[in-house]
Amino acid sequence: MSNDSRFSNGHYSNALEYTKDVLRASSSINDIVINANIQEETKEEMEERIKENRY
Repeated sequence: MSNDSRFSNGHYSNALEYTKDVLRASSSINDIVINANIQEETKEEMEERIKENRY
């Protein structure tokens, strides 16, 4: 798991609280992407990121 987890750092106690906050602050799909800091990646990039986070 990544050390920069939003949930383990105490800002949010769990993913549900984070999700509710993002949705409350968003009025469109584009807002959700921006507010949740979602970044597009290819399947290969995702697999590499997951592999790196395991070690």
